[in-house]
Amino acid sequence: MSSFKRFFKKMPKANKRGFTLAEVVIAMAVVVLVSFSAAAAIRLSVSSTSRDFDYELARVSVKNALEYYKYDETELEPYLTGEGYMLDGAEYVCSYGEYNVRLTLSDDFSAVVIDDHGNIKLEITDYAKGG
Repeated sequence: MSSFKRFFKKMPKANKRGFTLAEVVIAMAVVVLVSFSAAAAIRLSVSSTSRDFDYELARVSVKNALEYYKYDETELEPYLTGEGYMLDGAEYVCSYGEYNVRLTLSDDFSAVVIDDHGNIKLEITDYAKGG
């Protein structure tokens, strides 16, 4: 029993080891702040990457449609239908995330990519075959 008492007897203040409650609370607060900052940065990065990916899909879709228009117009409509374009009057319309694509086909090819705020991000106007 003496070893038990000796193990649990009060130590002098100078020999105490460990952290105080205040130090632990401050350390946890710092960890929480750093974690929330990192999570916010990751979320911002992911949303930016998603927006960039949507724009790239819209841009490639317009580029492919233009190539079909230039070289094999018989394959253009099946391509547009397969990509999810809908005929809206005289325009084909498709949406890629926050970007809307509008293609006009008549004697020439016109395309515009517009974001949700109405800003034109890409525009091809009056492309005629052979020119």
